[in-house]
Amino acid sequence: IAIIAISAAILFPVFTAAKQRGITASCLNNLRQLARGFGLCLDDNDGRMPYLRPPTGETAPYYPPNWVGSLWYATGNGGPVAFEKGSIWPYVRDKAVYLCPVDTGVKAEHVDVRYRREYPLSYSANARLQHVVLDAMTNRRPSRVLLLIHEGRKTINDGFFDWTNGTDDDMPSDIHYDGSTITFVDAHAQWLSYKELCKRRASGEWSPDYRLH
Repeated sequence: IAIIAISAAILFPVFTAAKQRGITASCLNNLRQLARGFGLCLDDNDGRMPYLRPPTGETAPYYPPNWVGSLWYATGNGGPVAFEKGSIWPYVRDKAVYLCPVDTGVKAEHVDVRYRREYPLSYSANARLQHVVLDAMTNRRPSRVLLLIHEGRKTINDGFFDWTNGTDDDMPSDIHYDGSTITFVDAHAQWLSYKELCKRRASGEWSPDYRLH
């Protein structure tokens, strides 16, 4: 019995870590597929990013859909998302890639109570890329400009990551191994620690108009 107990104590953390690595790998794969969808959308729209939120002054039902078909701006109460209405859906066509396995059944606290438990979205897009032409950006390091991030369940609500708003509404999370997954404009995806995410957020390099020194 003692031998079995010792073996279990040794193996359980190994199995847990392996499971967590598998979830992180799945999340990274989701981000790569979504980034590929953005890339195809850009190819069909002269290199211009889709709307990540409705244009200023536009109201439902007349505004163009954002990338995930979020109804936040139509309802004002953190409503559901309709992926089929999102601007990159024709290039993705798989609802599963919008949700990391670690978020399945976990409440999204900033979403209307009717949708919190089953909110099917894990990722948010960089607010500074709203409808911009990427070839015109002054930041010539697309490998450092944020495209998508796995946002935590405490803040995610609309697929729009406004990291420059001066509040704690859209902050990096530590959902994966004290860090999170992220993909950049050049479509590569990686895991970064929470500390590193906060450092990059503060540096301003996620912005397409960041001036390189």
